[in-house]
Amino acid sequence: MKTIVYVQLLFLINFLMFFKTLNAQEFGITNQEVSGILNTGHNVQVWEVLPEFTRQGEYEIKIKHAATGEVGSFYIVAWADTNNDGKPDKEISRSGLKTASNEGEWSSWNFKSDYSRIFVGNTWSSSNEKMYYQIGGTVNGYTGLSNTVFYSRTFNGQPSQSTAPRFTNIKVKIIK
Repeated sequence: MKTIVYVQLLFLINFLMFFKTLNAQEFGITNQEVSGILNTGHNVQVWEVLPEFTRQGEYEIKIKHAATGEVGSFYIVAWADTNNDGKPDKEISRSGLKTASNEGEWSSWNFKSDYSRIFVGNTWSSSNEKMYYQIGGTVNGYTGLSNTVFYSRTFNGQPSQSTAPRFTNIKVKIIK
């Protein structure tokens, strides 16, 4: 009887560890990264976290800087769709300003969400920014995020316009 209980207990522990690891997997850019560096022509860009990847809880967002200093700096943002029209309509959180010392550095930021439909990305005030950005095509291993970018051409604007497919170097992890 003791052996059966121990085996069941070991199975339960392994299952819980597997589930925790599965739940903490990164998505977004997972294999191939975007290499093109552009001035996007907008100041806010967000991508929807696909419904099957969305959870209520705490998220970690990582975005790669294409340049150092002001032209590569940004705030990481999270938006929600509160009226279920498929578009971001409420900014729910924003990081402090992220600036890289070296081109290609990643910045990360955590936020919590209770919303069932969220969008993640970044915003910047510079009009001559440089971002990793790909227009069209596909990215190998891109998962968990829509390839439609919602954007605004003004800093602090609501990202109400959209186009696709668009990609940037962004990684998302649900941590709690």
